Amino acid sequence: MNMLICQASISENGTIDGKAGDQTGKELNESTLKTVNWDYALRFKNEDLRLALVIIMRAAVNNDYIGYSQKSRNTIWTKAKKYMSLGKIVEKCNCDCSSLVSVCVLMAYYAIYKKWLFVPGKNLPTTRSLRKVLMSTGIFEEIKLPRLANIEVGDILLNEGKHVCVVSKI
Repeated sequence: MNMLICQASISENGTIDGKAGDQTGKELNESTLKTVNWDYALRFKNEDLRLALVIIMRAAVNNDYIGYSQKSRNTIWTKAKKYMSLGKIVEKCNCDCSSLVSVCVLMAYYAIYKKWLFVPGKNLPTTRSLRKVLMSTGIFEEIKLPRLANIEVGDILLNEGKHVCVVSKI
């Protein structure tokens, strides 16, 4: 299976911290899913939200103003609110895997309903808190894993405490 995912993966230094913006064109990427022991797949119950999530994730991945750094992971939210589009950000900022997914979820919901699904505090959800935050909204369902045959475009794959990405193509 050649499943594609969108993700924020690593800084230009091959570490968890780097300069603002995507220095290599690969800090955020769309790539083939490698075998990972995913704990959960989280899915918007609404198909329009799933499709919006993929469009917004791809816009982020293709914007070299967005880079990877855990130290400044929340700067993506500031810029997303300012530009109201991840594809239109023209100031360098950073994210990590979970802040990217969180902001993309927020922007997808806003695109459909013109209001925020939740208002993050000082720190966007992490891979440890993301599942709880998303499931508490009532608009997500958990999909049984590890069978990847159950996965659909727009699903959020979560390895709790480690990594999160969005399925962009099956």
